[in-house]
Amino acid sequence: MKKHLPTIAVGAVVIIVAAVIGWRYYQYLQFRETVKEELAKPDEITRKFSKELAAPPPEAASAPTGGLTVPQPAAAQGLDGQAGLKETTDGAFQVKKSYTEHGRQVIVKNAGNAAEYKKAGTKFALVEPNWEAPYNLSYQGLRKVNLYLRLHDKWPTEVLEQLNGAAVTISGVVMPTGPVGSDGKMIDFWLANPVVVMAGCVFCNPPTFADLIHVEAMSGAKPLTVNREQLYTDTIPVTVTGRLTFGYKKTVDGVESLFQLDMRDWSIIER
Repeated sequence: MKKHLPTIAVGAVVIIVAAVIGWRYYQYLQFRETVKEELAKPDEITRKFSKELAAPPPEAASAPTGGLTVPQPAAAQGLDGQAGLKETTDGAFQVKKSYTEHGRQVIVKNAGNAAEYKKAGTKFALVEPNWEAPYNLSYQGLRKVNLYLRLHDKWPTEVLEQLNGAAVTISGVVMPTGPVGSDGKMIDFWLANPVVVMAGCVFCNPPTFADLIHVEAMSGAKPLTVNREQLYTDTIPVTVTGRLTFGYKKTVDGVESLFQLDMRDWSIIER
C-alpha cells in the first residue's frame, strides 16, 4: 500500500486540479451567457432615440471643441450588439487573475479626466420616475449618448428630456469605488459594462465613462450586499433599479462620472 501512496497522491492532485479547472470553465460559460443576455436586452435609448443620436455634427463643429477627443467609429466600440463579443470574452479568464493580483484595497477608476465635460452641462431638469414601468437600459445606449456628447460637445436634448431622472433598470458587474468592509455592504459602487470587464484587467485598463455608472443607494434603500471574497476573486453581476441622471459629477471621494444611478432596489444575477 505504501508503495502506491505517491501514485495515489499524484492522481488525487490531478483530479482536484481538473475539477477546479472544470468548475472555473463552467463559471466562465455562465458569465458568457450573462453577457449575451445583456447585449440582447431591448434598450430604450437605442430604440427611441437612434435618429437623434445618429445625426452627424454640424460641419462647423465637425472637429469637437473643448479638448474632447474624436472617438473611434461606432462599430469599433461594439455598438452593434453581438459584434466583437468573441474578442471581449476570450479574455474572460484574465478577470479573476487581475482581481487576485491587485488585492482588496485597489479600486476601479474610469479612463481619463472628465473636466472638459463640465462645459456640456452638469445639471438638467428632472422628470418624475415611474417605478411601475422603469425603462430598460443597456450599455449600448449609454455608449451612443457618450459618442454624441463627444461629437457635438453637448448632451442629446431628447434623451435628457425623457430620461434624466427617469426610473430605469440595468444589469452590470459590481466594481468597488473604495475599500469594502468585511460585511460586504456597499452604499456606492460602479456598475460596469460586463463586456468590458471580461475583456481583461479593469485596473490596468480602466473602462470609459460610458462603461461605468456610479451607483449610490437612495435614502432608506438597503445597501448592496455581496460576498466580499467573491468581489475580489470573481465577478458579481447584478440588476439594479433606480433613478438615472446625466451630467458630469465628481464626488468628495474623487469619483468622476457622466452617468449616475440612485439605487432603489437590486438583485444579484444567479449563475
